[in-house]
Amino acid sequence: MWLLPPMPIDTVVQLASDTSVRPEVCRGRSARAALWPPDGAPSRVEYCRWLARGYSALERDPLGALALADRATARFRGDAASRWLAGQALTALGRYAEADARFREATRMAPLGPSGAAPLQDLARAAAMTGDSARAAEAYGRLLARAGALAAEARRQAAPVEAALAQMNAGELDRALGTLQSRGEGRGVRAPGWEAYLQGALGLAYSRAGREPEAQGALRDVGTSVLSLHLATLREGGAPARGLPVIPEADLHALLGMLSEDRAERAQHWRRYLELVPEGAPTRAHAAERAR
Repeated sequence: MWLLPPMPIDTVVQLASDTSVRPEVCRGRSARAALWPPDGAPSRVEYCRWLARGYSALERDPLGALALADRATARFRGDAASRWLAGQALTALGRYAEADARFREATRMAPLGPSGAAPLQDLARAAAMTGDSARAAEAYGRLLARAGALAAEARRQAAPVEAALAQMNAGELDRALGTLQSRGEGRGVRAPGWEAYLQGALGLAYSRAGREPEAQGALRDVGTSVLSLHLATLREGGAPARGLPVIPEADLHALLGMLSEDRAERAQHWRRYLELVPEGAPTRAHAAERAR
């Protein structure tokens, strides 16, 4: 049996209230009373303890965070926060279908969604990675309005790229262009290889809009090594390296189809793209022209 060391109740309340998702039972002055329910109801003290430890472990040990989320859910099933934590942990592990299921359960319990930006981004990521482009685009739209609240620089940089790709997949090309131009413009200081994502997505959007000169300008001198490595990792069933955007395999093929220097290689990426996206997808016609 896994026993928790004792933790002062005020510390429990503060740690839980500092997490991305702030369950009402663990927040504010009323938390102490709420954590001690009467009449033998399940103890919410332990629930908040599991949550606090789960969120503190999320970045360094997502598998451990998942176990803590599951323990919290088992201890008190009446709150959505433990489902949000589980969804975030599963997203970090690259288990996107499971993450999407947890996020859907959490959303049914709390239709307004999470209070934090990071769980909202992970919800959008899981939706995109499981092929629900419309749901992903909607979630990213909400995220972009508060992307500045993302504590990690890598998450903030990833948000417009992930959002624009989801918007294009949902048929919102003009919106995707606006996202990239307003939030991702310029070639400032970024992690090595980052321009392949940002400029690749911008070039892809311009090309899909029929603006080829602008597309070629965006793609000039952009390498593909980080995208190729990302694709190989995804094919092996893993999550991308920390700090990289979370985007579907089809979109990686589209980016490589735009950026690869070899014509045959470009066509191969576009053919694979067509195998992965559904019939009727708004992006198929553009890909079909380049797959020949």
